[in-house]
Amino acid sequence: CLLYFPVDGTGVCQPSAEVLQTLAFATNFAQRLFGSLLDSMRVNAETALMDLGLPTMTTPGATRLRAFCIVYEKQMEPMYDSEFLGNANPLPMPELRILAQFLNRLAFLFVLRCPDLSLLTTSARDLRTAVTTLLAAMHTRHQRQPWLPGGPLAWVIRESCLLLQRLPVVNLGSDELGRTSRSEDRPDSPLVDATASSGASGLP
Repeated sequence: CLLYFPVDGTGVCQPSAEVLQTLAFATNFAQRLFGSLLDSMRVNAETALMDLGLPTMTTPGATRLRAFCIVYEKQMEPMYDSEFLGNANPLPMPELRILAQFLNRLAFLFVLRCPDLSLLTTSARDLRTAVTTLLAAMHTRHQRQPWLPGGPLAWVIRESCLLLQRLPVVNLGSDELGRTSRSEDRPDSPLVDATASSGASGLP
């Protein structure tokens, strides 16, 4: 993994487009990395984030997770939805659901603990971007054809709803902060359902 995704003083160590294509479509690189990460995906997300080496994110586990997210997201790009949900996907559905739930909670904690992207080290910023990019790609698939149980809030856990009601919207795909609207104000946002159902709960 370190051969293709090394960590040095700058942290800017991405494989070339040709190498990335080869890793994604001519090897089982992503599947092997997922197997090495599976145990950490089953622990508490707070523990997992600490184990990844917050705030620098230069541990072997952080490197493996970044490499997996980048390569697997590349594998997903040419898949039809039927392929993504079928045997063409290198990850079976039970593992996909574990991955989605893990990334959902990890991304939330990452933004909560390190809200200012500009203050992150390059390695931490690269990892956060890789995690949120893959999470956004998986969410887009779910929007077209739902596959993660839980309805509209499957991708925005309760803690995220409460946080996002108080903060500018966070675009998980690009890590950009929207300054003009909150996510529950958008009619297509899952937070519309969350805030409507919590009207008597005292939530702001």
